[in-house]
This record gives sequence, C-alpha cells and structure tokens, in this order.
Amino acid sequence: MSFAVCFCQGPLETFDHLFFDCPVTRRLWERLLIWMGIQRQIGDWSTELNWVNVMAKSKQGKSAIVSCGFGMLVVVIWRERNQLRFQSGSFQADNICRENSILSSYQRERTVQMGKSIA
Repeated sequence: MSFAVCFCQGPLETFDHLFFDCPVTRRLWERLLIWMGIQRQIGDWSTELNWVNVMAKSKQGKSAIVSCGFGMLVVVIWRERNQLRFQSGSFQADNICRENSILSSYQRERTVQMGKSIA
C-alpha cells in the first residue's frame, strides 16, 4: 500500500497534511469558509479545532452552521480519501462542496426548527 497522499500525490500522508496542508483539501476548507461568509486563514488541526470550538460556543447565528460544516467536511474528506485509496474512486471537489453545503443547510434548518419548537 502506498503512503502517498490520495488527493495531491504528495510523498507522505500525515493527518495534518491530509486535512489541512494538502492543496486540494485546503481549497475545500477555503470554499467552505467562503460559503459561510467567513474570512480567515486555514491553520493546522489544533488551530482549526480550537476555532470551531469557540464558534460552537458563541451566540452567533452562524455557530451551528460552522460546527456542522466543519464536522461534515472532516467526514467527507476521510470518506473520499478511503474511496480513492481502497476503491479506486474518483474525486470531484465541486461535488464535495455541493454535498457539504446541502447537508449544512439542512442541519441549519433542523436547528432553527428545533429552536422554535423549544421556545
């Protein structure tokens, strides 16, 4: 089995490279931030996890969508990585972004509806 990065064919797949340093996955994160209307630089795993934790605890309306978008993109990157590595799948960044925005929007609507039913 090759230890090369599935998305960019870099020499060694590490956790930080796969999720945040790889130019392909970094672009996915950048597109997610643009979609959410957030301007910031992408950091390493620790930086991003701290940021999303702060956002999740905030009272901003974006908190649920940020948490949801972050979690979903982590899952989707891992899923796509496994499909590329083990099932010779193909990768389409536009499809990933579309899927993540649809799922995040759905989760946001569920959160809003849940908030209305509690109030």
